[in-house]
Amino acid sequence: MDSQQSRAGTAEESSTHPSADTSIGETSPPIIKTAQVSRELRRLRASKAACPDGVSPRLLKVCASELGGPLQHIFNLSLEQGRVLRLWKTFCITPVPKVSCTSELNDFRPVALTSHVMKTMERLLLQHLRPQVQYTLDPLQFAYQVGAEDAIIYMLHRSLSHLDRGSGAVRIMFLDFSSAFNTIQPLLLRDKLTEMGVDSYLVAWIVDYLKDRPQYVRLGNCTCDIVVSNTGAPQGTVLSPILFSLYTSDFQHNSESCHMQKFADDTAFVGCIRSGQEEEYRDLINDFVKWCDSNHLHLNTSKTK
Repeated sequence: MDSQQSRAGTAEESSTHPSADTSIGETSPPIIKTAQVSRELRRLRASKAACPDGVSPRLLKVCASELGGPLQHIFNLSLEQGRVLRLWKTFCITPVPKVSCTSELNDFRPVALTSHVMKTMERLLLQHLRPQVQYTLDPLQFAYQVGAEDAIIYMLHRSLSHLDRGSGAVRIMFLDFSSAFNTIQPLLLRDKLTEMGVDSYLVAWIVDYLKDRPQYVRLGNCTCDIVVSNTGAPQGTVLSPILFSLYTSDFQHNSESCHMQKFADDTAFVGCIRSGQEEEYRDLINDFVKWCDSNHLHLNTSKTK
C-alpha cells in the first residue's frame, strides 16, 4: 500500500507546467495568536490515541494554557520559514475497508494518522486560507463548503426542470478518480494557489507540508518500513479536503444546457440535451479527460457510469 501511495511521486518532476515563483516576498506571514492555539487545544478530544509523535491529546487539552505560548511561537516560526517539522508530517497510514468484502488494495482507503499538534496548526491555517480562496472555489463543489446546497437536490432540480419543458432528454455521466487525494502534485498545486493570490507564506508552507513526508503503514501489530512520499495530500488530515478542492477548481463548467458538479472527488456531468444536440456535452467530457491527464489525475473507468 505504501507503493500505491507513492506511485506518482515522480510525476511532478516531468510536468510541463510552468513553475510559479514561491519565494517569500515582502509581505508579512499570517500571525497565529496564543489565545487561538490554546482554544484549539481545548477542543481536542482527549479520548483519541496518541499519533506518530507520541503526544497525547489529553496532555495537550489539559495543558492548553501552558502550551499555548510555546506552540504559538513554533507555529509562527514554521510559517515564517515555510518549513514543517519532519516529525509533525510523519504519517501512520491505516487501511480502512471501503467495501464489506475486500479482495484487492483498491478496496481499502488509506487514512493518515497525524500529530495532534500538527492538526491544531492545520486548523489555525485553514482559518487564514479559506477567506483567501472563497471566491475561487468551484461553486458547484458541494463537499467541504459551509452552507452549500445539497448536490442531489441541485442535480434533480435542473434535470427535472429541463424534462418538464418536454424539449429533450437529460444525460448524466458520473466519474470517479483513482486515489484522487494521493495523486495531487505539490508543484502544480503551488502554481494554482499562487495564481489564486494565496499568501506566499501559506503557499510555501503548504508545499513543504506535502513534500518529503515520511509515512508507514500499520495493520494490527504489523508495521512496515518508512518510505518518503512527495505526492498527494493524505486523507484524514485537516487541510487535504480543501487542498483537493483547490487543485480541481480550475476546471469548471456551468451553462444552461450543460454543467458539471462535484462532491469531493466524485464528478457528474449533466447534459440537458435538446433535439439530439450533444456537442457541448461531449466536448466537455473530452476536455475534462485531457485536463485530468495534464493534472496527473487518474479516472477510474470501472466506476464511470
